[in-house]
Formats: sequence, C-alpha cells, structure tokens
Amino acid sequence: GTILFIIDVPVIEKEQDSEIYTTMPVGLIVVRDDYFITVSLKKNRIIGNLEREINKKVTTYKKSRFIFQFFYENASVFLKLLKQINKETEVAESILKKTLRNKELLKLLNLEKSLVYFTTSLKANEVVMEKTLRGKIIKLYDEDEDLLEDAIIENKQAIEMSKIYTNKIAHEYRNQIEHIITERAICKAITNNYATLQTILTALSNWSMRTYEGSRAQFGFIVSNKKAREGNPNLNIKNFLNKDFCALLGDGI
Repeated sequence: GTILFIIDVPVIEKEQDSEIYTTMPVGLIVVRDDYFITVSLKKNRIIGNLEREINKKVTTYKKSRFIFQFFYENASVFLKLLKQINKETEVAESILKKTLRNKELLKLLNLEKSLVYFTTSLKANEVVMEKTLRGKIIKLYDEDEDLLEDAIIENKQAIEMSKIYTNKIAHEYRNQIEHIITERAICKAITNNYATLQTILTALSNWSMRTYEGSRAQFGFIVSNKKAREGNPNLNIKNFLNKDFCALLGDGI
C-alpha cells in the first residue's frame, strides 16, 4: 500500500531587509517497498542535509529508517533555529535597554510570531511521531524504533525551548509590543484613506467607536509638516507616515 506522512519543517523567508522564520508542510510518501517520494513547495534545509549524507549515514532503501532520520534531522534543525532566534532576541533586548526603538520592538514582534509558528508545527509533528510509534503504521525494527524515540525526545526539547523563548518576550515586552501594534494599525488606517483632515477625523472616530465598544475615546493630535517642507519641498506626508508611523503618535496613546 501507499503511506503518506505530512510533517512541518522550518524555513527562513526573506521579507524586505529582514529574515522571517516560519514553517511549511512536507509530504513523505512511501509506495510499497518500491519508492520513496518527498513533496515540498520549495527547497528546505532538512532534505538538503539528508541528501549530503546519502551513502554515509542515510540509506534511502531502508524506508522506515529514512523517515525517522528525516524526523530527527527536522527536530534538530528546529532546535538550531530556535537558538538563532534567541540570539537575535538578545541583540534586540540589549539595544532596547539603551533606547526604546520601534525597529527592535518590531523585530521582537516578528520573532514572537515565528515562535508561535514553530510551537504549533512542533506539536503537530509530535502527534505524527507518537502515532507512528504507537500505531505501527509502518514496520519498525529495534534500531528504527530507538531512532524514532530519539526524534520524539529532540522534538519535545524544541517545544519546551520555543515556549520558554515565547514567554520571555511576552513577559518583558508585551506592553511595548501591543502599543506599537496599535500605533501601526491607526496610522495604516489613516494613510490608506488619506485625503483631507475630515477623512482623518472620521477614521479616528470610527476607530474609537470600535475599540471602546461604543464609548467614544477623547483624542487629539497635531499634524504639521511646515519645517519638513522647508528642507524638502517635495515631501508627501502620506508617504512619510507610511514609512515612520511614530511621526504621528510619538507620545503614545
């Protein structure tokens, strides 16, 4: 028969000038004892690592062992990237201790999102591996079963590490991150509908109604680009606010 395993693997995507850690599913298809097929939307580190080890540590004709080697390598790569995320978090934190900058807060926000993706995927992978171990979906030899158990242990370590790093960011920087998310949401709403002062006031009024469940919030702001235009007569305030959302709400909400 044919057996399909779906496992989530970590990937790093480029977004403008930054790297985003996320995950994607990979299909492992065992067709009787004849073929082993991997299905992936894009290149990933796990398959690349295993390809380099073929005929050394990896033997593709041993279908069960190859699947468990994939599981183990996948959990190991998750652990490596989690350590990398932690290092990037520490760099951002060291800068924030000196000065509260939006760039570093946004970095922490993106890292927190990545940790959520990682935790969710690692838990899903754990279910697949546990079912494989208990359900005897494929034939297990003693050595293969030991390798699968090692992969499960490695995966559990990655889950715990991801939780610790997530809680660390949430505990220390949650208020600042929530504040910056609110600023970005308001400024994005304003700049996307920028036309007149009346448009801005209407947008803020609608926002306050939604946010405070019918109770209007008191707010006021000053928009002045007189000095900026003296230095740059071609300055477009809409584009300026899109690039620097703190220009509008510099004192917070």
